[in-house]
Parts: sequence; structure tokens; C-alpha cells
Amino acid sequence: SDEPVDVVFFLDSYHLLFHGETLLSKLREKLMPAGRIYVLDRRGSGSLSRREASHRRKISPKVVEREMNEAGFSLWFRGPNPARDRFLLVFGKASNSQ
Repeated sequence: SDEPVDVVFFLDSYHLLFHGETLLSKLREKLMPAGRIYVLDRRGSGSLSRREASHRRKISPKVVEREMNEAGFSLWFRGPNPARDRFLLVFGKASNSQ
């Protein structure tokens, strides 16, 4: 729809994002200026391919940061880790100086 989005949650699901460019660009378009994207997922190594990350149900936080930056989002907050094997990242459209 044409409604703006103010918050998005990827809860143990970012590793499944195969068509990230398409979805993230649409989220960038729809996200309100102060909107946030929360990514909570299982920590994987940076060497996992997207297919392997999906199969193993984990992804590297560095991969998430890189993809989100490439899509035009800024990292607003990192951690604390909600569990030993999980990470939490929060992104927004502008720099965190808001």
C-alpha cells in the first residue's frame, strides 16, 4: 500500500532475505524519517553464502550491516546481544544524530 512504515522487525528471519535489494529499496522508500528496522538473528560467519546462511539459519552481523548500508540505511544501535548466539542491530534512514 501507499501507507508509510514506521517500524520493521526481522526476527530470526534476515538470513532468509534472498531478494534483499528489492525489499530493502522498497522499505527505504516507505520508511518514515524516524522509522527503525530491527534485525535480531543468529550469528553466523562472514563466509556463508546466502543459500548456506538460509540453510544454517544464521548470518554474519557484518553482512547485515554491509547490505543495509548499501541499501541506504545507517546503523543506529548495536547490541547488547540478547543471547550468546544472537545479535541485535537497529537501522534508520538517516545518521543516528536524530
